[in-house]
Amino acid sequence: FGTVPIQSGDKILYHAAAGGVGTILCQWAKHIGAYVIGTVGTEEKKVRALANGCDAAINYRDGDFVADTMALTNNEGVRVCYDSVALDTFEDSMKVTAPGGYIVLFGNASGDVDPMSYSRIPLDRYFVHPTLPHYIGKPTERNAGAKALFAAIANGTVKVDVPQTYPLTEAARAHDDLESRRTIGSSILLP
Repeated sequence: FGTVPIQSGDKILYHAAAGGVGTILCQWAKHIGAYVIGTVGTEEKKVRALANGCDAAINYRDGDFVADTMALTNNEGVRVCYDSVALDTFEDSMKVTAPGGYIVLFGNASGDVDPMSYSRIPLDRYFVHPTLPHYIGKPTERNAGAKALFAAIANGTVKVDVPQTYPLTEAARAHDDLESRRTIGSSILLP
């Protein structure tokens, strides 16, 4: 949450809510008191997102996540939209973000955003495109982040589930499954 501090009562939307980062962020945001909307690509992932703290989960492939999000927020939109999907979602992420809200683009699971899309970001929205080195570039930052995450796991704020493991010899398949969005939650390579 280093990009935009989440507060109790904030309405947020997180794309890929059943993924490894999504399951952690959604649980943590719910613990803080945010109203969490997650988007996913399958009905199985929808169940997973709801189990991991989302107040609502939207299958963006079967419906209209813009209309659903606006209905869930009384047509106000969300204060923060976390977008790690990019190409498939970015244009609509702008539509569901409330005036004065934040669009946080930090991944590109479906491909890079068309550079022309940046010129269409509403002027009353904030846009942030953070990268990991901005937050954990120094050892002290990395240690503080790890300490906070492990404390959240230890006290039960965040539960980490590993639904799939791969032998190290199948690392290429693990990457392919991840890139093809066939994974749910975290994945681990085993020696």
